[in-house]
Amino acid sequence: MGSEFTFYDYVDDDATNVIATWLEGHGPKAKARLNNIIANLAATPKGQWTRPTVDTLKGDCTDLFEIRAKVEGVQLRLLGFHHQGPFKEVTLVFGATEKGNKFVPVSTCRQAQERKQRAIHNPGSHRRLHVG
Repeated sequence: MGSEFTFYDYVDDDATNVIATWLEGHGPKAKARLNNIIANLAATPKGQWTRPTVDTLKGDCTDLFEIRAKVEGVQLRLLGFHHQGPFKEVTLVFGATEKGNKFVPVSTCRQAQERKQRAIHNPGSHRRLHVG
């Protein structure tokens, strides 16, 4: 199976890889689980990205998707988007922890959308290749 998508992480103005930092903060088991999902998605056609692993988002999170994993009873979410154009690129822009059955707050969606715009308009400064 060849590579379908290249994954990138969002990098903030201070050159901090916010996705790598978020993953590190959730421990090795969570990091390994999510990186395994990302590796599988990178090799899978977009039409086969389905629940429970991936879900499309609505409302303030329109045009974003979430990668979903439950690790030791905690619902972890990585929010990202597919770039437009000829290259199959995905940028992960936000890591969130879901509380109960309630989705991430609206403010998370807004921040994810802001990061998305920065990554689109200045990819050299606001994204780095995702390394599992």
